[in-house]
Amino acid sequence: MNDELRGIPVLVHPELGNDPAQRQNEVGLVSYTDLANDDIFIQFPDGGQGLYATDALLVLKPVGQIQGFLTEVGPHLAATNLKVLTQIELLLHYGSVEQHMVAMRLAQSNPAIQPWCLETLEHKIAMEQNQNVRR
Repeated sequence: MNDELRGIPVLVHPELGNDPAQRQNEVGLVSYTDLANDDIFIQFPDGGQGLYATDALLVLKPVGQIQGFLTEVGPHLAATNLKVLTQIELLLHYGSVEQHMVAMRLAQSNPAIQPWCLETLEHKIAMEQNQNVRR
């Protein structure tokens, strides 16, 4: 799991109360993880770094969940939100790591859609561990 996380885009939780690095609502990439101690090191585009717990970082939901949401609720969304969420889904489905960063930046700049396309890294790890246990 540790190596699988390296290089994924994350958003520092916009409402993070105590952030010594002062990076709330900024996008970065996971550079190193120590899950045993709940330490996630983030590299930011300006060269800065930060250390966060898994519950302080948001990641993009799996593309299948976003597709399901678009199918179920998409027709009832405001056109702007539907457009951005569809762009994120397409970037995740067909895109490279760079395009996943674009998707994360779209989510960052559109708080109204964040509940439909972002989850905490803590939740993502827990869900993946549950899937591995079931196998």
